[in-house]
Amino acid sequence: MSVVSKDNAELLEFALSRPVIEAVTGYLGVVPILRGLEIFLSTSNESIESRQMFHIDYDDFHQIRCFMNVVDVDEGGGQFTFVSVDKSKEIRVRLGHRWRDRRLTDKEVLGLFQIDEVVKLVGRAEGGGMVDTSNCLHYGSRARTGERLVFMFQYTTYPNVAVDKSSRSGRDGLPLYHFPVARVGSDPMKKALLGPEIGRDVISCSATG
Repeated sequence: MSVVSKDNAELLEFALSRPVIEAVTGYLGVVPILRGLEIFLSTSNESIESRQMFHIDYDDFHQIRCFMNVVDVDEGGGQFTFVSVDKSKEIRVRLGHRWRDRRLTDKEVLGLFQIDEVVKLVGRAEGGGMVDTSNCLHYGSRARTGERLVFMFQYTTYPNVAVDKSSRSGRDGLPLYHFPVARVGSDPMKKALLGPEIGRDVISCSATG
């Protein structure tokens, strides 16, 4: 299924749209940097490992990741699943879970709160949500009933406290679209959102699970 091609920049335009930027900036409190856009494919699996376990992301102390379902996602379809910021903080304190710490098992996390407090991004295509994955325990890609395809983009403050992703080599996924500088040359806000890495490959497609 072809979702992104070098001839369409709609995904990038959506990530740079005013409603999105107002929401992200309102939460982070600063003009953020768009760190990347990706299409994730989670193939059918029965595993619970890596990103399929509860964890937080360490790209920054605060960030926003937007997850948009490209296809309908039902319960058991690999849906992105997370716990609220407050509840995640409580759980991590009780477990002694610190910055850059290990991934957590379901038994550890779900033993400390009600299962109905977990938020699952299920529903029709084009649905989804924005989550601070640096502060919300979360997992995804447990695709038990079929494949999941999701569009994800990520905003962090600058600089990225963990790693400059533009210099990472050997990253999973195929770069599909190299953003043309000319598209934002006359828009200072969009140039600021893309930061000093403007012109790099910002869209990739990754297979997970």
